[in-house]
Amino acid sequence: MHQSYLYFTTQSHNYFLQVLLDTGIVGFSILIVFLYVLFSTVLRAWSKKDLKKNILVAGLIAAAVQLYLHSILDFDFSLASVQVLLFASLGVLISISEDILKIHGEENRVYIKSKVSFMPALMCVFYLLVIIISLNFRMGNFYANLGQQALQVGNLSAAYSFLTKAVSYDSLNSNALSDYAVVLYRVGDQNKDMNLVTNANIYFKQAIINDRFSAKIRAKYAIYLLAHGNIDEGLKQIDEVIKLQPLSPSNYELKTEAYAKVGDYYLGKGEKEKAKKYYEVVLKIPEEIERVKREREKIPSVLRGKENINEFYMTQKTSEIINQVKNKLKNF
Repeated sequence: MHQSYLYFTTQSHNYFLQVLLDTGIVGFSILIVFLYVLFSTVLRAWSKKDLKKNILVAGLIAAAVQLYLHSILDFDFSLASVQVLLFASLGVLISISEDILKIHGEENRVYIKSKVSFMPALMCVFYLLVIIISLNFRMGNFYANLGQQALQVGNLSAAYSFLTKAVSYDSLNSNALSDYAVVLYRVGDQNKDMNLVTNANIYFKQAIINDRFSAKIRAKYAIYLLAHGNIDEGLKQIDEVIKLQPLSPSNYELKTEAYAKVGDYYLGKGEKEKAKKYYEVVLKIPEEIERVKREREKIPSVLRGKENINEFYMTQKTSEIINQVKNKLKNF
């Protein structure tokens, strides 16, 4: 609602928050320990008051601190060059600090060498796991893209094959899960296989759990629910779509069409009162759009900008459906 224009982002624009989101408490704790060990070692070296080297240390600390502070406001480290610059600086910083501590006989306080080290073997196992997991994600994304392309051209057999592989490689990919659910229920409807239709519901729910803020996935789920007779839950999902993405004109078109079709369904059954209830929701959609427009206008012009604002309007199809519903209500 408070976006100055419709846009999407996959980053938090805060490095520390992004680490916490991506790696959890364990990964975030490792980062904090790393920073503590690094800067406590550097400050210990600084306290030795080696004037020449302290000038270098001061400059490198200033650079590192500035980059970390800036990363709280903007996710600079998504650019590989910035992160390489930071770690190169930290490498030089710790090297100088170790030299200072070595001169003062404190090098063993930086790290302790043991005669037998299991660290290389443990690191090999760790990186092997990282490589395997990364390859799985990569393969899952590859097959998900192929499956999505096949689904767009209506090739259900190819889409089924690719997306089955996609979700087996990466069960966390919410878009792949939702596309797979679409394929399952379409194939199930064609072959009258209720097991596939039921399984589609499971995959839709998992996709929403994995990405509960995706309006696109909820829209697909709403269409599935309405097509299979779950009217109340389907309309509820459409309302959620608009809550998540109120500046998209196509979402109001989806809502208008859905409520109008449900009204037509009850009208066809001769249940005029029920039909009227859903038709009346359709007639209130222009008011809903106007309310969003008013809310949007509250944003200060200096924040809205000029070129970046996408026009928010009622689509022609939405207007046509509303007019059709008005004509139907005249005959009640």
